[in-house]
Amino acid sequence: EPFGKPTRWLLAVGNRLMARTLLKAAAHVDLAIPGWEPILRACAPGDRRPFAVRPVPSNVPVVDDPDGVAAIRRKVAPGGETVVGSFGSFSNKVEALLLAALPPLLAGRADRVGLLIGRKGEQTADRLIAAHPELAGRLFTTGGLAADETSRHLQACGAVVQPYPDGVSGRRGSLMAGLAHGVAAATNAGRLTEPFWRDSG
Repeated sequence: EPFGKPTRWLLAVGNRLMARTLLKAAAHVDLAIPGWEPILRACAPGDRRPFAVRPVPSNVPVVDDPDGVAAIRRKVAPGGETVVGSFGSFSNKVEALLLAALPPLLAGRADRVGLLIGRKGEQTADRLIAAHPELAGRLFTTGGLAADETSRHLQACGAVVQPYPDGVSGRRGSLMAGLAHGVAAATNAGRLTEPFWRDSG
């Protein structure tokens, strides 16, 4: 990393001080996932008030437009292929996981196409095609979209692949958007994954 260990240490100390200051000033504390509670408790050891867990809902309203969804399917899957999507901002860490997860789902499967929904999807698609040239012409991207177009593109998917470096959790709005649209999702567990993702079935 460009700044080295001393700078990372200063940033970590600064983050802890900022968290401690915010906790002292807050009337109550809401968390997106329970995994953050021990981290915040370590920043303010004497603070024993309850923390409320409030998962992040989808911020993509479901648009009722079957014709619009069908038009997208015709464009990306003209032969009736299953559309395997992924929705998000395609950070470097998520991209690395997609580079491993998507090719086995698409390679050698003429009945499937890929659709990357969101900003930076183009770069991810370029890297996927560079590593797997057989995906050329079978991997589509949208770039950034308005919420209504995001909804139509999510509905065009038969399934979404949503990997996360720290695992699936209630803070992942991109996964919540797919689920809110009734799309099956494949994801992964990790250190911040709540037990109910495994236990609920």
